[in-house]
Amino acid sequence: MEDRNYVRDRKFGKRLRYDDEATYASDLHLGDASSKDLAIPSSCQTGEVDWHYPTGTLTIRASKASIKSFDLCIGESWSTDIKSLYDVTAGHHKNISVPTTGKPSCARSVSGDVEILAHAIDTQLYMTTFTFEFHDVHNK
Repeated sequence: MEDRNYVRDRKFGKRLRYDDEATYASDLHLGDASSKDLAIPSSCQTGEVDWHYPTGTLTIRASKASIKSFDLCIGESWSTDIKSLYDVTAGHHKNISVPTTGKPSCARSVSGDVEILAHAIDTQLYMTTFTFEFHDVHNK
């Protein structure tokens, strides 16, 4: 079975596997609860995430040991259907806007770590996709 969990790194044009055990299974149905985790590799600066059969939640995590303060920004792609986003970094639970064209949604890291919780829409989809990008806050 093909592993559908990957981050596509635009810079290198290849798929980077991120979690061999968590598969966005095709046997999920509307109303089924699902919690998935995505750890973005520290080597990635930008990329795109394909969330297959989105249902429940997806927690997007990132750590950058070399950068203590950065923003992780989620952007709109060709099919971005997300019900809500929350910045859950360091135990917080702050509602952040869902990305729209030209306006990404960002969360600030705490001690080099950041987490965003995405909630799937109520309608079962084949896939939703979104972009991500890191910004060093010292370069702003």
